[in-house]
Amino acid sequence: MGKMPDALRETIARNIRECRLRKYPGRGGGKRCAESFGVSPQ
Repeated sequence: MGKMPDALRETIARNIRECRLRKYPGRGGGKRCAESFGVSPQ
């Protein structure tokens, strides 16, 4: 698999950050956000 383009990487990072901060604020938000995407928190 090749390297991910920077623009795509930034878009994904922004979406994850917004999910954590807006949809699931507070403790455990990262875990719940990951579960909503169907991936592990790591």
